[in-house]
Amino acid sequence: MKQLLAGLKNVPGKGELDQDVFSMIMMSISWNSWIEWILVWVYGIFAYGLQMTLGILVIMDQMESEFGGTAVGIPIRGTASLKIAKTLAIVLSVLTQTDFLMSLRNILILWKRDSWKNLKYDATQNTNTNNNNINKNYLWWIYIFFPNILRGTQGLLILSASFVLIMQSETTVDLLKDYSALFVISEVDNLLFNVAGMGYVGSILSGKADKVKDLKFEEGKKVEKHWKWLTSALFLLFAIFIGAWIYVAVGQGDGRYVKQAYPICNFTEKFNNTDVTFLDIIGDNKCQFSKEEGTNVLECGWDETV
Repeated sequence: MKQLLAGLKNVPGKGELDQDVFSMIMMSISWNSWIEWILVWVYGIFAYGLQMTLGILVIMDQMESEFGGTAVGIPIRGTASLKIAKTLAIVLSVLTQTDFLMSLRNILILWKRDSWKNLKYDATQNTNTNNNNINKNYLWWIYIFFPNILRGTQGLLILSASFVLIMQSETTVDLLKDYSALFVISEVDNLLFNVAGMGYVGSILSGKADKVKDLKFEEGKKVEKHWKWLTSALFLLFAIFIGAWIYVAVGQGDGRYVKQAYPICNFTEKFNNTDVTFLDIIGDNKCQFSKEEGTNVLECGWDETV
């Protein structure tokens, strides 16, 4: 088990591919038989389907609204410490769930057909990428673009599911548990790669995994331009998710989610003849009224403590 987990999040260096099942699909351009080719693709599609299914089920489960609930189940209020924890969790999610950025990296580096000549696949058959006869557009779409689109879409889905769970967490402990659960799902493609590499699913898949590990290629002279695109993509992800979190945090502060949760509560009523309204005190973790009085009524969600 330690060996299986040791390769998780093994971020590739320059001239290397990510060690996951999608890189095995990319390497399937060199194959000795149809059985070998089909086996690699079925294994990769299985991993993709497993990740997408789990990610969609998580989002569907969390999107189911309850009577008297808020949009996507967001807590009506949040403590300062919890807000800080959520901000840090979002940053960690973007930095650790890198499948989307890795897919973009591969597409940029291998954008031109000439760059295929730098891929040193260990193949002796005519399908070797060093053979100019196979340098055709449709092979780029099949073996470069398509596997990386699979990697990128599941990466974005898991990142989105992580964001939803982070937003719904009501305590820091719940936040860490939910984040850990999604991290496991995001690592399925890496875990199955390690399973293949150790020979548990046959010598064919083991050989493809070894080729991914041994692969070295030149990234070319325009690599700096590629990394500028990747940096821009990274900051775009930060802007999207942090921006969405700021919108949620503002809504928790101005009572937007209190109104969503208890639409028939009399929010404008004053508390003890002060300028403080019921909207200001609902969800503040304090008990201001006895049962059946003030905000401690059905219409206001029995606001004793939240």
